[in-house]
Amino acid sequence: MENPMYLKRLIFAQADVILSIAMAFSGPVHAKTLPAPFDKAAISTAVANIAAELRAAYVFPDKGNRAAEAIERAFSAKAYDGVADPGQFAKRITADLQSVTSDDHIRVFYGFPSPSRAAPSPPNDAGFERVDRLKGNVGYIRLARFVPPEIFEDAADNAMRLVADTDALIIDLRGNGGGHPASAAYLSGFFLDSARPIHLNSFVVRNRGAADFRAEEFWSRPTPTHYLDKPAYILVGPETFSAAEGFAYSLRVLGRVTVIGARTRGGATGNPGGLAPIGSNLFVNTPSGRAENPVTKSNWDGVGVLPDVQTAPDAALDAAMRLASAIRRPLVGNGGGAAEMSPTLEYWLDAPLLKIRTSPLDGSESAVRRLIVEAVTERPDYGLMSPEIAKRTKEKLSQLHATLTALGPIRTVTFRRVDAMGDVYSVEHERGRSEWTIFVKNGKVESVIFPSRNSAAG
Repeated sequence: MENPMYLKRLIFAQADVILSIAMAFSGPVHAKTLPAPFDKAAISTAVANIAAELRAAYVFPDKGNRAAEAIERAFSAKAYDGVADPGQFAKRITADLQSVTSDDHIRVFYGFPSPSRAAPSPPNDAGFERVDRLKGNVGYIRLARFVPPEIFEDAADNAMRLVADTDALIIDLRGNGGGHPASAAYLSGFFLDSARPIHLNSFVVRNRGAADFRAEEFWSRPTPTHYLDKPAYILVGPETFSAAEGFAYSLRVLGRVTVIGARTRGGATGNPGGLAPIGSNLFVNTPSGRAENPVTKSNWDGVGVLPDVQTAPDAALDAAMRLASAIRRPLVGNGGGAAEMSPTLEYWLDAPLLKIRTSPLDGSESAVRRLIVEAVTERPDYGLMSPEIAKRTKEKLSQLHATLTALGPIRTVTFRRVDAMGDVYSVEHERGRSEWTIFVKNGKVESVIFPSRNSAAG
């Protein structure tokens, strides 16, 4: 049994990043459907539902009430009249909400966001895009996102093992938009003494419909290797957001890293409950929690993380290398005496270390086929799922049954690519197509992004 002093896992979704199945089932379903008209009545319903969510759940009750009143006034003033496209409405009302709250986590989406609907990301191993040894025996890790811990932890163990014998380490989060705080906490553990768990962060969550709060705590956990008594640098910039900011903030407060680059985006709220449907295939993300550092009793929301060494984002790697090593190099310029240009990663590269998987995991295709058949027959084998996936499957079984029954029998299953969240498959059915992202470990489904009836498209 896990020591209760260790990390208390808070499962939550942030709609600006890949969503875990622990939050909701998503993914496109392609079938011939006729969308309902998006008229004034539909807009009225959406506005009313958004306002209700803000009043019931937003982590800052007063601000949530002001935002609700603002969109209600806008609707009464006919500000949304003539918006016939739900996608445009989602963008418009998101801008209105963020103008009141200054919270980039508050968003309205048309269609449930999912990895398979997004543009394919560069090849990566559970978010780890690169693990390299640079000149001067400096390790380098580029991490694009913090995927859920059941996928992240093995990849993190491998990445940190590959750089264990380096003399200094650079972790590049300049393009990291956040993700799961449990994974950020796990990675933090490599840089901290494992003799005792360390309280890294708390997530203060509003109890729905009330004005009181509860706290979920994140603690360091034992890791198979450690990176102690050696310099570590974190590169950040304006695209560094949410859990990535929390990772940099917590380790800097503990005096374990030097942060280099430009001020981060400044998002310290999150949503344990996932996205709420508001009608017309629209969903709202209403943050009901906020981070709170146990040392500073504050966070980075709205202000970002201010680096220890401030520089332009594209110059951050060069600044880190100058600190991390004794290398002296010729200046790299345009040959005309103009200002110096920062060298690229390839200039510093000694050897790439990470081998990125490009073929599917054993058993992932058969798991997709099995899940479809089990949903249609309503007889899932919960023993072949992690406890969390089994729980969510039970909750969503009737929806999955309806969606997959409507699509009809399987014709073909095609592997598309390896994504940060797992293996991506396209399934052709008799009456349409569904897309799946699945991660299988030791014969069990640890993570899966199911197709959702709410994301049907014509």
